[in-house]
Amino acid sequence: MDIINAKIFPMDGPCIENGYVRMENGLVRAVGPMRVYDGGEDAETLDAGGGMLLPGFVDAHTHMGMWEDG
Repeated sequence: MDIINAKIFPMDGPCIENGYVRMENGLVRAVGPMRVYDGGEDAETLDAGGGMLLPGFVDAHTHMGMWEDG
C-alpha cells in the first residue's frame, strides 16, 4: 500500500512537504517526494490529503505501573 500526498516527517531526514510512503508486508519500503512517485496502475493507495505522516514513529506512552489495581 502507498500513502500519498502527505506531509512526511521521516525519522532520518528533513520534512517532505508533499510526499509518499510505500509499505510492503507491514514495513516501510520507500519514502520520497510526490514528484518522483510512480505507483503504477495497480498500486493500492491511500490519499492523506496533506495530513501529517510520521513513518517509523512509535508512541511509547503508557500509564502501566503508575497506579495499582485492586
